Amino acid sequence: MSFPDLATNENGDIGLAFCCGGGNYDPQFGVGMLTGADTTLFSITNVTSSAAGGDYITIRPGSSNGASFCAAGFNQTPPNPTNHPQYVVMTP
Repeated sequence: MSFPDLATNENGDIGLAFCCGGGNYDPQFGVGMLTGADTTLFSITNVTSSAAGGDYITIRPGSSNGASFCAAGFNQTPPNPTNHPQYVVMTP
């Protein structure tokens, strides 16, 4: 896992955005919870990618619900590396 970003919500839960992968699946954008009832990590992109993507990952507390998180990241897919932005809202 690399390029992690952390945030806390109003309940004190810790959310995580990150890059992970290997081989043709490097990097992948993922999110998850480090604390709370469900600490599962999810790969959001899960497609063949071509480098880059980890420099612009972020997670913040959600604005409409103090318990939610908003995360953003992207990956590049070959043969013409095109950035594919991803936006995720999580509610623990």
